[in-house]
Amino acid sequence: MSRRLRNLSHNKQERMKVLDKTPIKDDMSEGVPVLAATSTGVEQYVKHNGVVYKQSFTKAVTRKPVPTFPSPDYDSGWVYITTNSTYELTHGLDLTMEPTLIQMFITDSATPVMGTNIIYDTHYTQHNAGTMLTFETATTLTLRTDNNAIIGEGGSGAGNPDGSELTAGYAKIRFWV
Repeated sequence: MSRRLRNLSHNKQERMKVLDKTPIKDDMSEGVPVLAATSTGVEQYVKHNGVVYKQSFTKAVTRKPVPTFPSPDYDSGWVYITTNSTYELTHGLDLTMEPTLIQMFITDSATPVMGTNIIYDTHYTQHNAGTMLTFETATTLTLRTDNNAIIGEGGSGAGNPDGSELTAGYAKIRFWV
């Protein structure tokens, strides 16, 4: 086939047009889809063996992708802690540098519920009330609790909204390397 003959036989694909009214059966060609805008959205009509079939389209909901924060490299789960104690937790990550992000939560429940239990996110230690987190080896972390409370004001006027102190509770440590 010559180039000229190929160019002559090439058919440009036409874009479908959306009609502003429902098509009339006699105006439709067999097997050729027709789009029409209606009060409920866009509908596609096609004529097959003299019968007209219809498919409805509804407006697609599009949204930007929601960025997700990566899962932590370590999550201790809720660990029971009391005052004046030391806890060594093994993470097994063989760290060569400090984590880029560390979270420590403290609460009074092993299975806290948002809106029911207060969940503290703090590293505050003052007046013998608080919990301290240290990385002392490449594979473990250490929690140390103060003498009077694992979390609380301890007379400092900071940190605890209801003024109470916890002498026992649960800590959760998460970090990202």
